[in-house]
Amino acid sequence: MKKQLMVLLVLLVFSVQVSFATFNDTKQVPWADEAINFMVEKSFISGYSDELFMPQQALTRAEAIHVINRMNGLSDKVEIEFLDVDVDHWAYVAVQQAVADGYINGFPDGTFRPEAPITRAQFAAMLARVYDLEESSVTLTLSDKDQVPEWARRYVAISMEHGLMKGYTDGTFRSDGLITRAEGTQALYNVVKSAVYETYIEAKTEVIVVVEASDSGGSAPVSQPDGTKDLVLESMNRVILDIDKYVLPLMTTDLQESTTKDIQSAMKNYVKDSSYDFDLDMERARNKAKTMTSDEYAKFRSVLESNLLLLDLQRLKQFFNL
Repeated sequence: MKKQLMVLLVLLVFSVQVSFATFNDTKQVPWADEAINFMVEKSFISGYSDELFMPQQALTRAEAIHVINRMNGLSDKVEIEFLDVDVDHWAYVAVQQAVADGYINGFPDGTFRPEAPITRAQFAAMLARVYDLEESSVTLTLSDKDQVPEWARRYVAISMEHGLMKGYTDGTFRSDGLITRAEGTQALYNVVKSAVYETYIEAKTEVIVVVEASDSGGSAPVSQPDGTKDLVLESMNRVILDIDKYVLPLMTTDLQESTTKDIQSAMKNYVKDSSYDFDLDMERARNKAKTMTSDEYAKFRSVLESNLLLLDLQRLKQFFNL
């Protein structure tokens, strides 16, 4: 793969502009509609059916770690022996991954309590631990700041400073209140849009693989940790689908469209056969992009920026040594 062409994709920064509502119970939380749609579209979270998201229901520990693991691309696992999480539990693997990553643990009695709801203070602490956010320069001005537990004040301040969580319109944070699925989804969506997430993903993918040139002259990934290639293929498949669903409909010129299709075609061929050398595909796309007018290229890049996930782009960047 030619570095010059993939740079058109992997140097982009995520934001979202398109959403498609599928649930009939999210009208009660219009402020979270965009977040819910995006997180569902990216398969980070799911509803209870095609019609129900249960936005006002409390978010559980199992649900929270499932979403966090998926959006962060966690794959490492450790053996666990919690009394209430056996191998048949739907979140068994998610718990293995979360414990391996070190951002959550079980309780002294040997349980994990996967179905236990999470308070807003606990969720703020979880986010801070996941993304290694240690300090905050913000002084809490919440009207109920004295009700925030001492242990949680730093975490609440951190989450608010980085725009991950917000207080209510009455000036309270309600730290002891249970965080709802809508609130948790909104907070995690805020993470994905933030510099915090960009920094995390960049640091995480810096050590993901070592790559070298193949005998044919193309790019060949080598020495990957177990599971790395599967994660890359997952990201590549998602990019291929997102191009069809979000990107191509927004391209306004034939040149933008054909360039995008060349990039997509190269990735499709690689997914089918990882030995496929698609330098020529990418060179053709690169040459097309170079002939775009400045306005045409700006629109081309903007559409890609707005509709492809940073996690996927960073995985591809590191896997192919771009």
